[in-house]
Amino acid sequence: TMILTSIEYLEERKDDFGEWKAKAFSDYICDLFLMENDGDFKIDKEVRVKDRGDGRPGKVDLVITDKHGKKTGIEIDRQSPRIKSIFKLKQLNVDERYVILRSPVKIIKIK
Repeated sequence: TMILTSIEYLEERKDDFGEWKAKAFSDYICDLFLMENDGDFKIDKEVRVKDRGDGRPGKVDLVITDKHGKKTGIEIDRQSPRIKSIFKLKQLNVDERYVILRSPVKIIKIK
């Protein structure tokens, strides 16, 4: 899929990134999807979920929808996937779920 291709591109360039701040990294991912795919994606940021794992509402960093309607949820964490990130992703009605680590860059598919 185009979403997976863009994610793989990000992982291939992981040595180019260094240390990223969370918002700058999220913005970069959005720009990457839009530039690499001629804007064929709809990107929703900070998508609300009812429970982040502790009974309180939370937000998933990104939900990306391709031109065919396939949805991918993405949480961005620093060095390791957080339990609450995985919990939030599993609440979404999406086709694929990923945690993207930013230091070092690593892509983890969540089942």
